[in-house]
Amino acid sequence: MEIQTVSCGCVAICVHKSPAPGPEAAASLIRGALKKRGLATWPRMEIDLFPAGTDTLIVARPAAEMIVTVAEYALPFLREN
Repeated sequence: MEIQTVSCGCVAICVHKSPAPGPEAAASLIRGALKKRGLATWPRMEIDLFPAGTDTLIVARPAAEMIVTVAEYALPFLREN
């Protein structure tokens, strides 16, 4: 995992494994990145997952409610064979 950016308003992480992390795993990675940088975790967040091969870019920001958006092209990467 590579932490690309962490701030109070945005976190971007690149995960190098397959299959792509699901919503709960992505949220856990985001909370871990915030804690690692000494920032407060968000009670709720909006998460975007961008899988590409064995890598997944996770971008998150605080939100009023938990929202996970997966690009339609990425759905085959998230399905188990």
